[in-house]
Amino acid sequence: MPGQVRSGQIIGEREERMWFLQQQYPEMAHAHALVYRLLGRHSVERLREGLQEILKAPEYRVRYRFGDEGVLRRHDEMKVATPVLWRVQSSREAMEAILNLQETSWDLAEEAPLRCCLLLTPEATMLGLVAHRVLEAAVPTGWFQPFANFLQELETAPGGFDTGLVEMTDEEAEAAPRRDAETHHGTAAGDGDIRDLLLEAFRQALGAPEMMADDDFFDFGGHSLIATRIIGQLLNVHGIEVHLNDLFSYPTAAALAEHARRLLGSRQHEPSAPAAPDTPVPLALAQRSLWKVYEAFGFNEIFNIPFALRFLDPVNEPAFKRAFLDLLERHPGLRTLFVQRDGQVWQEVVPCNASSLYKWFWFSHETHLSELAVEASYRFDLARELPFRIRFMHDESSGQQVVSLLFHHIVLDEWSVNLMMEELEHAYRARVEGNVPSWQHQPPSFQAFALKQHAAGVSQAHLAYWTENLRDAPRGKPLPAPEASSVREEPSSSTGGWAEYKLAQDVSRGLYVLAKRNGASLFNVVYAAIAASIHYLGALDELVIGTSASGRNDADFFDTIGYFTTVVAHRIAFPPNLTLAGLITQVKGTINESMPYSDIPIDLVEEALNGGAEQGGDRMFEVFIQLHAKNKLNGAFRLQGGECIEFRQIDPEKSESLLGLQFEVLEEMIEGDESVRIMMSYRADHYGPEQVERIRLTVGETLARFARTPDDEVRLGRLEPRLVVS
Repeated sequence: MPGQVRSGQIIGEREERMWFLQQQYPEMAHAHALVYRLLGRHSVERLREGLQEILKAPEYRVRYRFGDEGVLRRHDEMKVATPVLWRVQSSREAMEAILNLQETSWDLAEEAPLRCCLLLTPEATMLGLVAHRVLEAAVPTGWFQPFANFLQELETAPGGFDTGLVEMTDEEAEAAPRRDAETHHGTAAGDGDIRDLLLEAFRQALGAPEMMADDDFFDFGGHSLIATRIIGQLLNVHGIEVHLNDLFSYPTAAALAEHARRLLGSRQHEPSAPAAPDTPVPLALAQRSLWKVYEAFGFNEIFNIPFALRFLDPVNEPAFKRAFLDLLERHPGLRTLFVQRDGQVWQEVVPCNASSLYKWFWFSHETHLSELAVEASYRFDLARELPFRIRFMHDESSGQQVVSLLFHHIVLDEWSVNLMMEELEHAYRARVEGNVPSWQHQPPSFQAFALKQHAAGVSQAHLAYWTENLRDAPRGKPLPAPEASSVREEPSSSTGGWAEYKLAQDVSRGLYVLAKRNGASLFNVVYAAIAASIHYLGALDELVIGTSASGRNDADFFDTIGYFTTVVAHRIAFPPNLTLAGLITQVKGTINESMPYSDIPIDLVEEALNGGAEQGGDRMFEVFIQLHAKNKLNGAFRLQGGECIEFRQIDPEKSESLLGLQFEVLEEMIEGDESVRIMMSYRADHYGPEQVERIRLTVGETLARFARTPDDEVRLGRLEPRLVVS
């Protein structure tokens, strides 16, 4: 037999991923069909007896259920399935029956992961095997081999493998229904079809119509957020499954097509309808998580998101306001009040025609540039005012216009910022010409997402993924201060400071090259370098590091502006002989594997690990690393006729930090030049000035050593900066 399965055994990572994929996309078929045409005449009873003997193997009678501790396990059922016997009139009807069997929903808690049937046609006997992909993951060495061996003894010949095709006559083939459900994996035509779809997805997401099938996704500005968006759309719209690790390892459409596969039974579905504007809606999970912290900090400005743009060319302020009103009409989530009632917070959408009742826009003649510094500390009253403020100012020294864009985080995340800037450019281009912008489609509202998530409830399977991975993980503690360092003894607070790294060009280039050599993203490499720095500084064998995840697992809402982002935590281990390549691979695999489960906010994980009680002040992680990948805050509004209005982001001052150490990685593209900056913010009650400088120097030197080493297999200990060796 191909393998042994122990009852009650915790399942493997790929096996678990296949199980979760079915839960997330139940409308798709998560199975492969294998069909054999038996040559000659055979005893049906002998066939059934032989097949039933094979089906007694544990791997073919296993069930998947959660244990009392919330962990997904295999359970060996003693009941053995009996091959189904069907009589049909033709090979075409036999194929239809197998395809129907393949598309029938699967309850792996009650049904084995293999379906077996014998189909008797007037011409021949056919054997159909439909295997759930969880079986392929559990027995990767060949779940079908025992069946092939049995048929070989009967002197049979296979009629097809994996594609669901058998040896049909020309007439039968012509009459057979054409289905989008056929798997194209492994055929030249199928690879070409998938390649073309991948290339078109790359072109659209990267805004690069000139991109060819052999061009590198990352060379055209691709990064993990764009990759996530592409993968979700390919799966939801075309039924094409691409693993994130494969995209990093094979970043061209031509190479990736060989590792992508079209899921059987995939079908398009309509996006959710927007919620009615006057319907109170509960908070989404990510918003609830944010609100807990917001309330704990006295509803202060800790979740303000201040953007400021300096326009290098004159901008039409009335047209800018009108363009933003167009965005408010498209995205009700931006025009939302947050009202507490009966112990619960509700979202109440303000009708679009009532937005004029709220003060949210100031022209430059109404304000002064000096107000930019204090605007970021404005305290919103979310129950009585819109969660954003737009204030134009005039810089008399340069003659340029500056705009402050202040949002409360509860309505805007990193993904939404880029959406907002893209749509603002589109609407502004129309408004300066006196036109109303036209849109290709209307995205569903954020309120529709919140209602859908609320109706589904918390995914216990996704929660179990995090609790299993983080159980018994070390708690986040401030890094120990060296003996000579003065440590501040201050009460716990969010007061802090920040420092900036502007990486030298050769270091930035070296990190990009290192990422490409290891089939990783720049963020993976910088994350690995920061993690290694913390390992060096604290002599830690294991770290739990926090990071933000998009939280957008439903492609229906990829074009919706709102707050989907969740905070997640990853365990990174530092065994004695860990190499540079090993650390990068570990970081990449850990992050990419966790993405399908990123709808679960960290506070729910902490509560589950803590027996249902809120965690209090002892957090799961001390260090947080976040990517800001080539955002649209440095760019231009491109108008009709070729005119451009260029703008540059003004960095906000940072005086508070929720987290002990936070590293923000900024990939920027300004006038065609790529650059990498890292902003480090810290809590003053955790780190004194000498320690902050020590951390800053260690991270900077580690990044440089990562970038300049030619040997990816070098042991991590040999890259430790001398300044932290005692």
